[in-house]
Amino acid sequence: MIMRKSVSRIILLLYSFLLCADGHAQEKEAVESFLLKQSTSTFIDNARNWVAVAPDNAPARLFLTLAYDVVGDTRAWSQMCKWRKKSDDVLAYTEEIVRTQPRSPRALGARAYTLYVLERNDAALENIDKAIALDNDDSWLSYTAAMINYRLRNYKTAGGQFLRAIELEPDNPRKHKALSFAGAALYWAQDYGASGQCFERLLESQSGDFYGLSWLARVYEKSGKYKDALETYENALRAKDKSGPGIEEIKGRIAKLKGIKPLPPIPVLASPDEVELQRGEIIITTIGDVDGEMVSAVAAHLEKIFRFKARIMPPISIPPEAYNAQKDRYRADILSEEVGKKYGYDIPHILALTNLDLIGPDGKRWWSWGAMGFGVQVVSPRMFKTHDKERFLHRTLVATQKRVAHTFGIPTVRDKNNFAFSPARGSSQLDVMSLALAPGQASCAEFTKRYAREISYSTVTDETIERLSKESESGGWISSVLYAWALMERYALSGDSPNKEKLKLAENILLRSTAIKPAEAFARLGLAIIYGEAGDGIRSSAEASKAVKLNSTVQNLFYFPGRAALSRGDYVRAAILLDREYFLQGIYVQKYIGGSEYRLELFAAEISSRPRLFNAGLTLSNYFYHIKEYDKAAAILDKTLSAANPAYSRKRRYAAWGHNHLAWTYTNNLETKLDDALLNAKIAVSLEPKCGAYIDTLGWTYYKMGNYKKALPLLKKASKLDPDPEIKEHIKSTEAALKKPPLTSAY
Repeated sequence: MIMRKSVSRIILLLYSFLLCADGHAQEKEAVESFLLKQSTSTFIDNARNWVAVAPDNAPARLFLTLAYDVVGDTRAWSQMCKWRKKSDDVLAYTEEIVRTQPRSPRALGARAYTLYVLERNDAALENIDKAIALDNDDSWLSYTAAMINYRLRNYKTAGGQFLRAIELEPDNPRKHKALSFAGAALYWAQDYGASGQCFERLLESQSGDFYGLSWLARVYEKSGKYKDALETYENALRAKDKSGPGIEEIKGRIAKLKGIKPLPPIPVLASPDEVELQRGEIIITTIGDVDGEMVSAVAAHLEKIFRFKARIMPPISIPPEAYNAQKDRYRADILSEEVGKKYGYDIPHILALTNLDLIGPDGKRWWSWGAMGFGVQVVSPRMFKTHDKERFLHRTLVATQKRVAHTFGIPTVRDKNNFAFSPARGSSQLDVMSLALAPGQASCAEFTKRYAREISYSTVTDETIERLSKESESGGWISSVLYAWALMERYALSGDSPNKEKLKLAENILLRSTAIKPAEAFARLGLAIIYGEAGDGIRSSAEASKAVKLNSTVQNLFYFPGRAALSRGDYVRAAILLDREYFLQGIYVQKYIGGSEYRLELFAAEISSRPRLFNAGLTLSNYFYHIKEYDKAAAILDKTLSAANPAYSRKRRYAAWGHNHLAWTYTNNLETKLDDALLNAKIAVSLEPKCGAYIDTLGWTYYKMGNYKKALPLLKKASKLDPDPEIKEHIKSTEAALKKPPLTSAY
């Protein structure tokens, strides 16, 4: 410590010249009592005596201000106002003290205080830091440093310095004020636990303090302790008149808190037994820095809800191309693709938790993303942040359960209190949603689990048919619809000749099942496939549209089994399943058909030998067309069309599309085969004589062959049926060609 008796004498001698010209002893005693940290009562008396003999002296008023400030006396403010107008005199006085005694902590502190009052905050902080470095056990210096840091918004530092001031001088009358400021500083530093402790300490001695109660209520509210916050706000109102600053704000907070509904209880469910767990699994992975405890809580919850093993896997690396620098966020669709590549498609229930801010391809912000046929789900709990841990967990469970539920065939619902409600506009909307599965939701999940296990990922045998037939007799829509789907797989979708009797049986079962609400979407989807196989495109499209509107997740029945078949090289089954997905979604899933060239050639040969694989052939050909391998696309399409039963092809109406597409491929990309193009274009027009696009292909083929007179009337007819701008361009090219003189020999 610097302040010893020997040093004190030196200080007194050094400062003797600073006294007023008339040598007032009061000035000397006031300065001495402050610099030497004499008792506060002595300092106050000496400062008052100085002001009494020199009422217009600005430095005298400064020292009386300091005397009051040391003990937290509110009269410090009035004294400060009296010398602030003469701030230059006061600043010069304190600077002279510091100049002659640069290592005096209180001298530096007085200068820092003066600079603080004059709002020269950076200079004030520099001086107070020097003072504390010299004397870390001075309560007033710590308090002054805290006030300066508070103004500079260094809230964490300020909070610690206020508490340090109290620790050094626990009986100082300033303690109440220091606790108030410490609590406020720590509140703004978002250290709500420490902030609450400050206000609770304050209220132990002053239980009716309005501001202490209102601040503590704010802390409780930020911490998610809404019941305590409401009670404390009401106590604050009772502690003060029903008017004045802060009253209306508190009334508003009370009204808002009364509107917060309690969280629905998390369903208490028994853990699934080992037999249930072995029937399937949910993969849970992470992207970025995700809390491990939260991942474990999510896994345990999903296991109980869906009765599948939740397996936590290592994190996924963030692909660089996922980052959008302009938005400073990450593309959810790219992250979803990355997860799908990592874990493949034998597991249709994959959840990725991330702490990243997500956007979709459109640049809009998302808290979750379901893609890859709904099998891969990405959820970012970042947007659910709240200091109420229970509420944060509830929001996360609702979001993850909703997304994983889609992979189990559970659609969105209109009930705002159900976890599957869509759309949820904000994270607070998740607070009212129950996590319990409604009976219809549970039955949907059970159907998709059994369908995957017994049909889509297995080979349907006669034994399967017989077992499901017996089960369907005992009632229950799940067994009935499964029986119908098994009949379809066994007798219509295997690529062999269809069994009309069995398909009629399946149709009747599904028609009855459409009357059962949870079953309707799956039943109508089955009817769409049966009608499509029979060549009734209109009824097929109508049923498929109804199925998707009722439950968009029905597409998942085809997508993941198709990708799984693709990954194991079963191209025939992959093409069939992905063709259905293409039919339902209207997207080019052909881009996903890959593999070695050798296997693809084998696949093409198998299509040629099995006419029932007609659609699969069209799918594969279209894939090669889009990757611009026109020779291969044309070869596969030609084989498929040649091998297909003519009557079957005509019923399907897809034959017309196939012949037209083959003609177009020859005409525009393989012009050495214009004769073949002409033949196929004529077949397409004969099958669909009112299709403008097909007539256009025929006319354009004649154009490429140089027969413009035949081409022009066909193109004009096509334009009347189909106002496509491309057809009009073809007409212009043909008319221009007719106007040109015939080429003559140069010899």
